[in-house]
Amino acid sequence: MAVILLVVFGIFMTAHTLSDAVSGEARMIPIYNIETAEKKVAITFNCAVGNSDIDSILETLDKYNVKATFFLLGSWADDYINEVQKIYDAEHELGNHGYSHKDLPTMNYENIMLDIHKCNETVRNITGHSPTMFRAPSGAYDNKTISAAENLGMITIQ
Repeated sequence: MAVILLVVFGIFMTAHTLSDAVSGEARMIPIYNIETAEKKVAITFNCAVGNSDIDSILETLDKYNVKATFFLLGSWADDYINEVQKIYDAEHELGNHGYSHKDLPTMNYENIMLDIHKCNETVRNITGHSPTMFRAPSGAYDNKTISAAENLGMITIQ
């Protein structure tokens, strides 16, 4: 079974590579890491479900004087305005995780733009500041997704 899965995966990846080569479109890749000589690590959280752990996370980060990036789902931010404000007031970075947690690669470019923009507007309405970083819901992205984020002035982070 494992061999069959590997063969199917290999065929899928080859087909994707050939498709990109034929279309002439290079696959865009979000930022996964940044090389640095400094001993640093980036801590990130996706805020998409519930709010019961926010206070505990913020207390722990504060205890150790650590800053993190919180990628907020726009609909989550609408539901948990106080938590968004607490994260922002604690001087953590706020990122965009889309508004609705949809599978963006299945959507057209205009709807991807609207989803990302709606999250930015939601966060800006709560804090007065818009996110500059975007993380695709479920890690699902394609060139349309990254282009949409870039056209909104955002950097895509995985």
